[in-house]
Amino acid sequence: MLSGAPPMEDISIEDMRAQVQMQTAFQIPGRTVTPHDVAGKGLRVYRPDLEGPLPVVVFYHGGGFVAGSIDAVDPLCGHLAEELGSIVVSVDYRLAPEHPYPAAVNDSIDAVRWTVESIGDFGGDPRRISLMGESAGAHMAAVTALGARDEGIDLVAQVLVYPPIDPEAATASLVEFAHGPFLTAAAGERFWDLYLAGADIAWANSPNRASLAGVAPAMVVTVELDVLRDEGEDYARLLADAGVEVECHRVEGVFHGALSMQAMIPKAREITDVVSGFLRDRANSVVVEQELVATEV
Repeated sequence: MLSGAPPMEDISIEDMRAQVQMQTAFQIPGRTVTPHDVAGKGLRVYRPDLEGPLPVVVFYHGGGFVAGSIDAVDPLCGHLAEELGSIVVSVDYRLAPEHPYPAAVNDSIDAVRWTVESIGDFGGDPRRISLMGESAGAHMAAVTALGARDEGIDLVAQVLVYPPIDPEAATASLVEFAHGPFLTAAAGERFWDLYLAGADIAWANSPNRASLAGVAPAMVVTVELDVLRDEGEDYARLLADAGVEVECHRVEGVFHGALSMQAMIPKAREITDVVSGFLRDRANSVVVEQELVATEV
């Protein structure tokens, strides 16, 4: 929770959403990127002023499955487009409790399908699509990466920033930081309950239960002072055990939500730095692979 704000486990959904929206004041905005809303799709496209075709990052906002929106991460996505040198497609997936699981999952994979089919119209390269999410959005990115694999959609990478992975997780960090800062264990439990609404646990809401082989290369970013820290790092190990190329980076001294608070927490800019390097390397490696294939034909 923000300093002075009531705990998210104790407030109404409306107040929770207003609290998440306040984080825009702590984001670093893009300076030169003009967003474009895609009519009827719940998508917003951010294109940096660079020569294309450009790599693409499909971004899923955080908010515990019940809060957040493309408006709440508008400054962040413009900043990411500039920092990553990529088109960013921000996804306004449906939220619980009005739209419980699997509505958000369906919206998340639909966004990737649209990106594959249509991002060329914005100067994007459909052969260089990555997924990125923060908190609940990182969960969406992880699940969507699995769905994309199953549909035969080739992704360059997935970036999971402090992801919640398993609604039944029992980790040391969940106990150590049960009372925060920012995200508490009780709030996390409330979010899962509202999102799942009694649904059975399955890979599409608990990706650690899936077969992970063949999923897109991953970067998992965790932060030290976070109930979800160990959960993300455990998932990185599962990916590695499945033969997936994975990097795991822990940012020391910061707490959950830091990516959306970089203007307030300078240390949080480390997240953007490591993600930028990873995604640029992955996108460039795909270009090299494509050039090698072309020379062999």
